[in-house]
Amino acid sequence: MPSIHRMSISGFSITLKALRRSLCFTNILWNCRNSGMKKHLIILLLIVVNGPSFSQSLNEKGGVAVVEATDEKIYSGVDIAPQFPGGMQKFYGYVANNFMVPEDLESPGTIFVSFVVEKDGSLTDIKVLRDLGHGTAEQTKALMEKSPKWTPGTQNGKAVRVQYSLPIKIMVDDDKVYENPEIKADYPGTLKAFYKELQGKFRVPKRFHGNGEIVAEFIVEKDGSISGLEIKKDNMGGDAAKQVTEMLLNGPSWKPATQGDMPVRSRYVFPVKIVVE
Repeated sequence: MPSIHRMSISGFSITLKALRRSLCFTNILWNCRNSGMKKHLIILLLIVVNGPSFSQSLNEKGGVAVVEATDEKIYSGVDIAPQFPGGMQKFYGYVANNFMVPEDLESPGTIFVSFVVEKDGSLTDIKVLRDLGHGTAEQTKALMEKSPKWTPGTQNGKAVRVQYSLPIKIMVDDDKVYENPEIKADYPGTLKAFYKELQGKFRVPKRFHGNGEIVAEFIVEKDGSISGLEIKKDNMGGDAAKQVTEMLLNGPSWKPATQGDMPVRSRYVFPVKIVVE
């Protein structure tokens, strides 16, 4: 009876790691007969991959070929987010030092930009989602393209591609007083609270009866303080206007008006109505 010889392929084996949705079929057929007969070696290796791309490396000591999945997914949320070298304060310093505010840009505003932080920290797929016109979109994109490499985001301890977006606020040397800003200045809390305080402190001038009205006009500064207060109407006389003025100037800071998401100076007309029974 003819003997069957077993064949081993020394120093070579195949290891598949993290191979999802893949099919590997290996069929090694060795037909060998006694001397004088032709030997046939058929090695069939079929790998069908449907999913991530793969990389292969060879372990020199063990002679092991390793095929690993390469994660090219773009993550929107990760264990550790990407970071500009030194943190976001350094990033905004980078912007401040390199962004040239257009001379014809009259109002402050916010630019929104999105990009992908790659595994090596480089930025790709840079898109300006909202700009302020005057070439600010092109300048922002060029600024991000020249950005130093970021520290990449990580998921399960490995660097991954991460979608990232952020606002860039652009300031202008703006002392303009806005008459109709995008969002008007507002008294802290509610006007109801102001009138409640007024009711407890206001002293009605002698011999005044009926409905009184005092109209104050002033500027709410960027920090919420009040300046340039003037009384435009006073039908009560006495020290009524003085009392209202003192309450406004000595009261809490206002919430300033905003233009393009940035605080601006704004004019405010404040009517105070008093009913004396």
